[in-house]
Amino acid sequence: MENYINDKKRVLNVTLSLITLHLASLIPIGGSGSLFDIVFLPIIFILFIFSKKTIFNCVLITTYISLFILCILGTNNFDLILRVQWMIRLVLPFYLLSIFKNENEFNYLKIGANNKNKILFNFNLYFLLLAIFSLLSLINIISPRYYGLGFPIYSLGLDRHMFLPALAYLTVFMFHTLLNQPSAIFIKNKKFIQFSIIFTFLLSLIMGSRGSVFVYFLYLIYNLLFFIFNFLNKNFDNKIRFSRKNIKILLFLIFSISFIGFIIGYILISYFPSDQFDFNRIERTFDFTLNLTSDPSRGDVFKTLIDLFRNLGSYFLPQENFITSVDLGLLLIINNLGILGFLIISSVWIYSLKILKKNSISTFIVFSSLCYLMINSPHIMIPRFWLLLIVPIILKL
Repeated sequence: MENYINDKKRVLNVTLSLITLHLASLIPIGGSGSLFDIVFLPIIFILFIFSKKTIFNCVLITTYISLFILCILGTNNFDLILRVQWMIRLVLPFYLLSIFKNENEFNYLKIGANNKNKILFNFNLYFLLLAIFSLLSLINIISPRYYGLGFPIYSLGLDRHMFLPALAYLTVFMFHTLLNQPSAIFIKNKKFIQFSIIFTFLLSLIMGSRGSVFVYFLYLIYNLLFFIFNFLNKNFDNKIRFSRKNIKILLFLIFSISFIGFIIGYILISYFPSDQFDFNRIERTFDFTLNLTSDPSRGDVFKTLIDLFRNLGSYFLPQENFITSVDLGLLLIINNLGILGFLIISSVWIYSLKILKKNSISTFIVFSSLCYLMINSPHIMIPRFWLLLIVPIILKL
């Protein structure tokens, strides 16, 4: 009985701590920061620099310090503060890799498999509440009126390009756990979890973010690669499960998503006028083109990237025209850290994976976050997005 009470308190404490951290990332401070940036980001920076000195951590810390020096070397006083602030943000993905590789990190929490899933389940509930609040604000049922489906509080819904991929990641976390690592809490609440998967999946797609589609695409690629490696090497852990039970779950989800998607579409068309819901958002979600320079939202960015590749020699080291944010991580990294910095970061990231030896949420996060950073956007440097990714890694899921 005492162990049960202690486990319950531990799950509650960890859940509330994670939710508090995320809420801090939603409270805006100044022009482009949050309470998390002021209070917790410096703590994470210190924790990373003075983390346990394993061989991999030493490589990470040395790499990060080298990139820090590379970034600020030769800068003028005008943008020195901007460069330092940007590099401190860059510590977030490095700390994520550090926790991923250190199997003993957070072992002092002594959390069992079912309790880990309880924490993930609770965090999923919290994100569902964020999504519902943002949706109700978007369709003008509650105030203030939002301009998109984004993180509540922070930007009145203007960051849907970040919130919707976050919902896609959450969908993948719950789906993967339901199929591969279900414990008592998932089995007990299977119907609700299936509903939440359907809800977040549809919501992530109908509001106009191609980043969500990219997350799902990366999950398919990840499982395909894992299947290939598993086929070639019979000693791999956690083989993909193709049981009759999982096939039934997949068929149920596919049917439910199709049916509920039709109902949602009918409701949107019938009851919400065009000034309350922009139906072009759904079309934009699947609006892909091979001619990247003609892309309506990132055409200019891709033109700049093409010019960069035509003059690679001049981009070997960081550029003088420092940029704090651009909607393409590859361009951001090369501009601010040079080709040298890009190669260093990619090498460390890929080495942290080695080979896909374990079919886990954490492995998928590390695999996909590098692709997402380089091909899509540098959201992993933004606390309100990064905190969602770090939860399964802390829990070793």
